[in-house]
Amino acid sequence: MKKLVTILVVVLSFASLYAQDLKRSALEKEGNHQAAFTEAVLFDQSLTGNEAGYGYAMQRFTDYNDRVFHSADDFTVPSTVSWTITGITTYCFFGTAGGQLEEIDVHIFADADGLPGEEVYTLEGYVPSDLTAEDLNVTLPEAVVLMPGTYWLCVDGAVNYTNYGRIWWLARTGQNGASFVNEDPTGLTGTAFGWENADYSSAPNDLDLAFQISGATGPVPVELTSFAATLNNNVVNLDWSTATESNNQGFDIERSVDGADFAKIGHVAGNGTTTEVQAYSFTDNVAGISADEIAYRLRQVDYDGTFEYSNVVSVEGFVPTEFNMSQNYPNPFNPSTEISFSLPVEANVALRVYNVIGQEMATITDAAFQAGVHKVSFNASELASGLYIYRLEAKGANGEMFNSVKKMMLMK
Repeated sequence: MKKLVTILVVVLSFASLYAQDLKRSALEKEGNHQAAFTEAVLFDQSLTGNEAGYGYAMQRFTDYNDRVFHSADDFTVPSTVSWTITGITTYCFFGTAGGQLEEIDVHIFADADGLPGEEVYTLEGYVPSDLTAEDLNVTLPEAVVLMPGTYWLCVDGAVNYTNYGRIWWLARTGQNGASFVNEDPTGLTGTAFGWENADYSSAPNDLDLAFQISGATGPVPVELTSFAATLNNNVVNLDWSTATESNNQGFDIERSVDGADFAKIGHVAGNGTTTEVQAYSFTDNVAGISADEIAYRLRQVDYDGTFEYSNVVSVEGFVPTEFNMSQNYPNPFNPSTEISFSLPVEANVALRVYNVIGQEMATITDAAFQAGVHKVSFNASELASGLYIYRLEAKGANGEMFNSVKKMMLMK
């Protein structure tokens, strides 16, 4: 039999009646215990050899509009690995009569200055395979991946208080110091309060809550948190940052002027393995490039040669510094293709197509264009397959003349 001794003063109101149950002493503990998980133990703050003889409330009242009293304790994922959590065990004990456990809720919070902060995982309404077991094993429906850092675990048991439903989270002698906390968001103790350090004058000050986390470790991935491109006077500035890196050899910077084919234009070294935020930058002078839009992507490469692409970012609206005409795309083509050209100033532009013996076959455009990058389409559905020559003649408003000739292949 368990011997449960109330250590807080009992008064008649519900709030005070509950307050006496926030902390209970467990001088003798017997119960129904389940087998431990078979996965690797990632964090072990279990009871064996370290029982403190105290328990702290961890419950949600199904007969009082799901009002709750939370307890939580912290754990840390080491800086060199990530955790894939598949199971959690909490060590607890129940009241002596009625009020069988109905289900449990699991919450994991990121740390915020030594207290639970943003909630990063929630599991509600989980029904353990054995509702009478006092070592509660929770198999997560989906594995939870946590990056290096400090987190807080909160587990609530749903019980019926009217039938003397009680569940306490057992404490052990300190492993992390006096680091567990309580929260009473619905005022069960008479006055609602948020997360704060647990303070029970009649109990030792170096207690931790007893739990165990199971799963597997893995590498810290390269986590790209931002990637942006900005244009300034025909110079593109690329800026990106990472939250974590593992075996990161570096980043290849790739550029595309047609939206399809990317080519490497540079490389920035990575920082190997780190869990601190890293910032990177790269500049690309695009003066003289004929394209109305330029796209960029990162090719992140590990030391073992594996790689992963980032999302694509792009810039547009730059003013060329010189005349230029690009190779048509696609090439070969059937029956349509596009030709881009750049004008540093307003100009009259004539773009014509010739066969290999110099006969004019088509005029694509003969008009005035503003300074900038332009793209025109050419439909050769009325021409036979073969090699053709296209020629651009431009006369700038400043009197500058420009001529360019290129070949293209029509294949029907």
